[in-house]
Amino acid sequence: MASNKDIIRRLFRDVLNRNNSAAITEIISEDYHEQDSLPGQVQGIIGIEQRLILIINSFPDAVYQIEDMISEGEKISVRWKMNAVFKNKFLFIEPTGKPVEMKGIDIYYIKDGKIYTHWNEVDMSCLGKK
Repeated sequence: MASNKDIIRRLFRDVLNRNNSAAITEIISEDYHEQDSLPGQVQGIIGIEQRLILIINSFPDAVYQIEDMISEGEKISVRWKMNAVFKNKFLFIEPTGKPVEMKGIDIYYIKDGKIYTHWNEVDMSCLGKK
């Protein structure tokens, strides 16, 4: 079985950077619970797919990089950055067509070798929202 850190590395490598939707069911629990849901996002794998579609549509060339990762039991904390061109509307924010660097900190709860719960704080000031 993969370590908890390996599961999160795979999320960033295969799902976020390579847009490999097949990897979602391999690393995300069917009972997945998003603690910081986007508007209209449901729970479970369908919800994570909704979230990813919105992000990929807004930032199609996004490249995520893990800056730090700390593991404590079944929880993993990740400080990350994402570089992309802001091409399409994200939530209520109109695109600028300019490069952005978004940063965030996520906490994941791993259960039975899959991501079960997710919390996040993201600095979206780079999007020019007022």
